[in-house]
Amino acid sequence: MSTNTREAQELLRLFKCVVDTGTDVLTAFAKYKLLPTYNGNFERFLDDKKHELFHIWHSKKLLCCECPPAGYKIRRTSHMDNWIFRKIYDDSGNENKAHIVRTLGKLMQVCLHKYKSRSIGIHELDISVISFLLRNLLTLSQIETTSLDTITTYRSKICHTYSTKCYPLAFLNTAWSDLENALVDQTDPSYKVVIQKQIQYLRKVDLEKEEITELLKNVEEVNTGVEEVRKLLLLNNNAIGKCEENFKTKVVEESRVIQQCLINESSSMKQAQKVVLKEVISSKADSKERGDKILEQICILNTNQASSNLEMSEQLKKIGEECVVLWQLATPENWNAVEVEEILTKFEDKFKDLPMKIKFVRKGSLVIMTTVSAEVLKNSTAFQSAVKVFLTRMVEVCNIDSTIKCYVGVTLHILKNDELNVTYKLPDTTLEDKSVQTEDTDYEHQMNHSRKLIENFKDEQEVHCEKCMSSCK
Repeated sequence: MSTNTREAQELLRLFKCVVDTGTDVLTAFAKYKLLPTYNGNFERFLDDKKHELFHIWHSKKLLCCECPPAGYKIRRTSHMDNWIFRKIYDDSGNENKAHIVRTLGKLMQVCLHKYKSRSIGIHELDISVISFLLRNLLTLSQIETTSLDTITTYRSKICHTYSTKCYPLAFLNTAWSDLENALVDQTDPSYKVVIQKQIQYLRKVDLEKEEITELLKNVEEVNTGVEEVRKLLLLNNNAIGKCEENFKTKVVEESRVIQQCLINESSSMKQAQKVVLKEVISSKADSKERGDKILEQICILNTNQASSNLEMSEQLKKIGEECVVLWQLATPENWNAVEVEEILTKFEDKFKDLPMKIKFVRKGSLVIMTTVSAEVLKNSTAFQSAVKVFLTRMVEVCNIDSTIKCYVGVTLHILKNDELNVTYKLPDTTLEDKSVQTEDTDYEHQMNHSRKLIENFKDEQEVHCEKCMSSCK
């Protein structure tokens, strides 16, 4: 690196000014601003500010053992680089394992006692470290902030230059003027003139050969560091390129796997469709067989109904001199009609000792068919007594709460024996006279018609008492 040119000499003088004079001025300014309450002891200052500096260095969400339960709020203008924290603290302290907290494997709190202040003076710190402490731990005035920005900016440009010829004289003259003003602004008033004269002296001084060698050595060290950083960046770029290439390869492989999975899934779905189709055909055959069985059961029901009608007629003939009384009770809301019907049907024997005996019970508007002797029916007093006794027994047997007042409408129908001769006849429709379009529609029609026949059969049995009532009216 040649030092014969005027630009090279001027750059070396600036380097000496910003590194030597600039560091001295900022160190004195930091002592004045940061250490008055610590009697100038920088190590005591670091011990006192360790909690705050730890959270400026580390994540905001990570707690330490000195944080309150609600967390620690700090004034943080920027994040502290790891090398700055390691410059002033080490991790050789006595760590208390009980202070470390993990939740589901995630570190939530660390022990602050692990970190210990280094035995270092503030004058041993780099300008960038001093600048960071001033910006994050103090509230500077506008002039102080501007001066600090000027010093750190020119320091970075001058110390990281790649050649002594990279800056023209115009830039170097401006740098001298800006640095002089910034350093004077940061100086105690009683030393402003001294610092100003020192800067003017450095601007004109002839650098000795040994001093030039030392300055060039410092510049070379800085350039070496820059070159190492450049190499690291190059390695990182290469690593990123490899990662990108690997990622693309992985995406292609995964795409092929997904395509193969889709092909396999499509094949499986086709196979499943065949199985389902086979099951549907088999199910149709089974359903048709069940339909034939239902038709057979309907025929059996018709036969049984005819037998039931005959048996009912025979039973009515046996009643003889007994008369049939059909009760129709409008059940109140507090009555459980289903439960009453079940109880009366189950305990018909409990009414055998009464003049009125239960023959059958149907729910809805509660319908009860009873019998009473013709002798009781002809005697008005005896009939009224029989009605009262029957209702009393009904309340007892059915556990009806008689304390609840309600109105129960009761209608009695006195029927003759021939009025109860109820018959059942299936609709005059057959399955054979229906038009047949396809096998499936004919089969479904037969099934639907069979179900309707069964439902009609049940409905006719349930409402035969209502036919009796309509015939009486």
